[in-house]
Amino acid sequence: MPLSKAFPAAAALLLLAVPALHAAPIPAAAEVVPAARLRAFVAVTSNGLVSHPATTDPASRTLIVRRDGPGEVEVHALLNDVIVVQAGTATLLAGGRVEGGRETAPNERRGGTIAGGRSQALHPGDLVWIPAGIPHQMILKRGGSFTYVAVKTDKAGE
Repeated sequence: MPLSKAFPAAAALLLLAVPALHAAPIPAAAEVVPAARLRAFVAVTSNGLVSHPATTDPASRTLIVRRDGPGEVEVHALLNDVIVVQAGTATLLAGGRVEGGRETAPNERRGGTIAGGRSQALHPGDLVWIPAGIPHQMILKRGGSFTYVAVKTDKAGE
């Protein structure tokens, strides 16, 4: 077959194949998780805490969390926390430096105490952004409960 006749057919096949190589999978539909289902995910705590993925997407870093007691000090070296308070009240202690604690996973620390942090009361509807590397801890009054949605995002430049 002469090149002049073969080229248009090859070019057409190539043009059809290129979008398929670069196309990301597209979800069939948006996922809506009703408030009642989110509450059901965190209905029962164990040792004062329960955390559950908020969506079915395995790549999502969105959690629904309920605390019935204070949390440990946390420091995420590479992840920011975006928190939307759903129910209850707590005090966020953030900033300063961590004394003590332990590495629980690569780039993740838990435990110890925060020295020099700042306290802020949290209420339903509040939005909190905690940048990567900032020590933070949720403190609850005895007998209290606190529920929030946490979204983990990558540190800028990572």
